[in-house]
Amino acid sequence: MINDLQQVIENGCKYEFRNESELREKVVSELLKSLGWDPFTEVRHEVSVPVGTELLKMDYLVGIKESKFVIEAKRSTLNIINNNNAYGQLISYMKLTKEPVDYGFIYNGKNFLIFRKNDEKPVLEWACGDPISIIETFSKKNFPGKLEEMIEDQTNREIVSEFISEEKDSLKRTIISEIEKKTNTPRDFLEKNLEVTLELISDINDPMITANGVSGGNNARVRNRKRSFHVSKFVIGGELHKIKHSNEILIDTAEWLIKKGKLTLSNCKITSGSIRYITNDAPYHQNGSSFRMPYNLSNGVFIELHNSGARSESLAKMLLARFGYPEDTIQVEWGGN
Repeated sequence: MINDLQQVIENGCKYEFRNESELREKVVSELLKSLGWDPFTEVRHEVSVPVGTELLKMDYLVGIKESKFVIEAKRSTLNIINNNNAYGQLISYMKLTKEPVDYGFIYNGKNFLIFRKNDEKPVLEWACGDPISIIETFSKKNFPGKLEEMIEDQTNREIVSEFISEEKDSLKRTIISEIEKKTNTPRDFLEKNLEVTLELISDINDPMITANGVSGGNNARVRNRKRSFHVSKFVIGGELHKIKHSNEILIDTAEWLIKKGKLTLSNCKITSGSIRYITNDAPYHQNGSSFRMPYNLSNGVFIELHNSGARSESLAKMLLARFGYPEDTIQVEWGGN
């Protein structure tokens, strides 16, 4: 399968396709076969989705039972990176279809942009020349488990990256204190002459996440993603909240809903997909796994805080929508270093 898959992907990279139909016929359909999906029973084409008063059609709906994903094919000449129109189309399909869809991707032969339902930006990205491991996560054998593992790894990297940025001064002071104690070097000398850089490396192809951001590496998963490291301003319901860490976006939003009498122990089983809960009456997800970073809210509801900053904002908006509040009930401004 891998050899066939590699060839199909290379064909997508090599040729310029005149329109979406040609890409679908010559690459996407062959790609799905190579990934092990039965074209007769597990792949549906041009699936109707009601969008307002219109009836639009998704290019592909793929999968079985409760594990399905959407594919939108775009012509080779269309730049799909940061293309809000293409993003909005796919996200609308995932939200509005009655099928159990949690993931989708946009593909133009040159790039894969992988989306999770209810996120506004891709969670993973691939470009020609990158390892095909990301695409293999959509095989019948691997989906959705391997994809979720890869997203979890990326989430961990982002969480640690944000922590390093938010706490870099404190971390530097701790390191300087330890060096001063072990070497008897004067502290003022260390503060003037020591540069502290923390690197998070899991693979030679992965970028290094440092106190100054991302550097090095060729991994497409983070190449085009905007990295913001701390919340510079957070407003909910017109009220300014002073917060230090990005996960406080979720905490404060949930507590705001509790004060409004909306989020209670009896209605707190709120999902963010087919596996994970945002909030629950116990610190466990739908699949039985424990919350990675459980936090007990003021009324006893548990909330999962193991999310990147961008994901925390997205989940906060999902909580608000669940209780009928518009997304702009909160405003988040992000700042870098």
